[in-house]
Amino acid sequence: MPQQNQPAAPEPSIDDLAREYGPDHPRVIAARLDEADDIGEAGDPARAAALYEELIADCTRIGGPDHQVTLVARNDHANWVGKSGDGPRAAALFAALATDMARVYGPEDPNTLAVRAGAGGWHLQAGQTRQAAQVYGELVPVLVRVFGDDDPQVLDARSALAAALRDQDRLAEAIDVYEQLLPAQLRVLGADSPLLMAARETYAAVLGRLGRADAALQVYQGLAADESRLRGPREPETMTVRHELAYWQLRTGHLDEATAGFTAVADDREQVLGAGHPDTLTSLEWLGQAYALADRAAETAAVYERVVAARTRADGPDNPETLRCRSVLAVWRLLAGAAEQGLDELERLIADDERVFGPDDPQTLRDRYNHAYQLGYHGAELRAKELFWALIADQSRLFGATDPATLLSRHEYARLVGALGDRGQAIGLMESVLADKEQALGPDDESTAATRSQLETLRAGEPQG
Repeated sequence: MPQQNQPAAPEPSIDDLAREYGPDHPRVIAARLDEADDIGEAGDPARAAALYEELIADCTRIGGPDHQVTLVARNDHANWVGKSGDGPRAAALFAALATDMARVYGPEDPNTLAVRAGAGGWHLQAGQTRQAAQVYGELVPVLVRVFGDDDPQVLDARSALAAALRDQDRLAEAIDVYEQLLPAQLRVLGADSPLLMAARETYAAVLGRLGRADAALQVYQGLAADESRLRGPREPETMTVRHELAYWQLRTGHLDEATAGFTAVADDREQVLGAGHPDTLTSLEWLGQAYALADRAAETAAVYERVVAARTRADGPDNPETLRCRSVLAVWRLLAGAAEQGLDELERLIADDERVFGPDDPQTLRDRYNHAYQLGYHGAELRAKELFWALIADQSRLFGATDPATLLSRHEYARLVGALGDRGQAIGLMESVLADKEQALGPDDESTAATRSQLETLRAGEPQG
């Protein structure tokens, strides 16, 4: 009869191996190393780190501190310490190990260099960007000398160095590193590599932060085309890049292109992610800002109607963001000529603000300011003056008479007093506001200049507007 397959014999336990070979035998040490790694990979990195501490002590006793197994155990121990949540300690352990590795194997040995990179990596993950930048800044030239510009280790180290510099706001230095990294990634990884795409996106963002808006726009234009070709225009990451492209079109004054871009990406995000998704709402609000910059009040109001409806469905009518967007919508309805609708909305909004936030909340006070201001410009000067009087009392109580928000209200109150016919009182009030603004904000502040101009108009006896 044919033989039946016999079940494989179980692997001997660590205790079995220790009894057979002795606790210091290499097979026992190897089994303990495997056990620690298995425990860490199963979700308990802290326990793995503790087991490695015991192993390091035993390996040092058996083979000495410079034995290869001891050094490997120290490397793995540092990684498990980092994975257990103590990145700074992991970085310190790697730095100490790198010193010993350089002494044993030499400073340019590949293993020594990998350990130095480990120290930089854990500094970066722990948010210690200054230390990470120092480690990688010293490491990259050595890696280039040993391996060449196009080695994967060089690419990884340059990418990490750029990230560390970026996170420290050392943006010009980060740009220099990206401009070395990107051509090498293109040569090694190819034009369609996800790593290259991610690096190009970060490079564009850093260009923007550095104030190089035209350069950022150019990178985003190419990246949006490539992402759309590779992933499709409606893939979430592609839509993020398309949104950024529209943003930089807006920042560089290309209003028509920005409006078209935000419209398209908002519609696509609504289709793919849903009307209430934060990314959809972000694109919609930027579309509103693009229309606002183009003085297209009706379109701005229409966009914010969509935003308010979506936020109300997704977050509820009392969500702070819903209430904020209702405030914006009300103002743009007024600017679009729907005065009665806008004023009614502001009045309802103030009641909701007081119920949700309380009467002294900054959002409530801002909406009270907007309501009074818009009443004054829509023919209800007396009512606006009364509302500003009450608002100034509350702002002065909460923030002081010379707080910037209080000063804005005092300016408007003085202007309304003049508009209602009491030019002498208005001049006195406006002089007081001007003196306080010069003291609190400075004589050259834009708000101070506006009050100075209004005071000159009052003194000249010109009609108030």
